[in-house]
Amino acid sequence: MQRSTTEPVSMSSKPDDQETPATVAGDETRGRQIPVEILTGVIMAGVAALFLLNAGSTKLDWLFPIVLSYVLLAIAVVLILRGVLGFGGKIPLVPPILRGHGIDVLVFAVAAIAYAALTPYVGFWIMTGLVITGAAVYLDTQRSLKRLIIAAAVAVAVCVVAYLTLTEIFYVEFPLGFLDQ
Repeated sequence: MQRSTTEPVSMSSKPDDQETPATVAGDETRGRQIPVEILTGVIMAGVAALFLLNAGSTKLDWLFPIVLSYVLLAIAVVLILRGVLGFGGKIPLVPPILRGHGIDVLVFAVAAIAYAALTPYVGFWIMTGLVITGAAVYLDTQRSLKRLIIAAAVAVAVCVVAYLTLTEIFYVEFPLGFLDQ
């Protein structure tokens, strides 16, 4: 039997009935898996509970952390229900970084730890600008001086807008670090 020229040709060495779907980040079809919605919902519920437990009792505390925590908790419940009902995809229970993949995740995890550790000393706004600039430069595939300047300008603009929004509208205080002295 000859194959017609309009029929798709498989590039796999396996027969057509044994082909596996391609995945973006390696072979994620093996091992135990968990629905993405359940995992995300549980994490969001944990963050909401953490913020609700640490919320103060002043007049301004109802606006920012408490109301947003309830919204976050409602979204978490919806996501968990979607996961239980079988919507969405699944991800491996063992994270890719523990399977030898995801060096970018490790780089950003180290950057996040350094950001959290240095923020009280250096200051929130300086560290935020540095991290945004560093992330933009790290993720850029065509690094140049022009792109570095653009990344720094965008980081400064984001910090200015965030500063004005968070301090003047929501009245959130941030550590200023050595600028406070």
